[in-house]
This record gives sequence, C-alpha cells and structure tokens, in this order.
Amino acid sequence: MFSCQKSENVEPQKPTAATQSSRTTQIIEVAPPFLEFDKIKVYNNLDLLLNSKGELVAGRLAEDARVRVAAKKSTEKATFKKGTMIYFDITSKVIGALRGRLDSDAIVTTRGVYGKVVRFLAGTEINFSPERNNLGVTFGVLGASTQLINSDGTVSYYPQGTRVNFDEQGLVKSSTLPW
Repeated sequence: MFSCQKSENVEPQKPTAATQSSRTTQIIEVAPPFLEFDKIKVYNNLDLLLNSKGELVAGRLAEDARVRVAAKKSTEKATFKKGTMIYFDITSKVIGALRGRLDSDAIVTTRGVYGKVVRFLAGTEINFSPERNNLGVTFGVLGASTQLINSDGTVSYYPQGTRVNFDEQGLVKSSTLPW
C-alpha cells in the first residue's frame, strides 16, 4: 500500500520584532479607584498594577490622559503625558492621581491650610499628598512666576521653572531655582 504523505522539517518560528511588539504594546482601558467612569488607557505590561477589584493603582499611559488628581476640589484635573507612569492610592482612601508627568500646564491647589491655586509646568513631574485629610500638591515645578509663603512665614516671589516642595500646611519647605 502506498502512502502519499509529504513530510517537512519546519523550524519553529522565532519571534520577530512585529510579534514581540504586539505582545508588549497591548493596551487596556481600566478605571482608577472610585473613578469608574474615568477609564484610562494603559499598557498591559510589567508596569501595570491593579488592586484586588481590578482598579488601576499604577500604569504606563498609552495616550495622554486628563485625570482627576488628589486635590481639595473634586473638579481638579491634570493632563498626564503618554508614556509616563501614573500612580493612584493603593489603599483606595484617596481619590485621584498621586503622581505623574504633566502633558500640559496644570492649575491645581497645593496642600495644607495655606493651600493656593498654582500653575505647574508641562513636561515635569508633579506629586500629590496621599493623606486624605490634607490633599493637594506636595511637589512640582512652577509653570508661572508665583508669590508663595515660606515655612518661616516670609513671602517670596518664585520664577517660572522653580522646583517647589510644600510642607503639611502648604507653605514652601524648599525650592530649587531653574538656573
């Protein structure tokens, strides 16, 4: 009896740049804690961290995202840059982003009783307080020249581009001039 079977030795296909990139650039849309209607597109890779409810705690943005931040007013938002890491409170006690790189200037409130609405510079890192009772910016780079109160009670005029750290009361704890 004849059999007409043809056999070939085929090597397993090695991953190509195209197949590797499709695995590493998969994008998912997920909501941060308490912001179920504000879904954010992030890369589904090793940078992605979800809590037990499947909510976003940390991730690398797949596109620019306008997101509520951990500030005093629930309406305060900032636009974060594509490709940057964005962080939310892992304990789910604070609503809004805690840290990220700004895509455009953001006008948000600093923390503390002396908290002030300040413009922060696009393309720079901004940090918000993780303390539920003391929300607002803890660190950022000024997007406009601003007059602020220092922790020693003096008032200073800080030029655009100054890196500013705020204490618990919202006073300037330290700063680094842009030059």
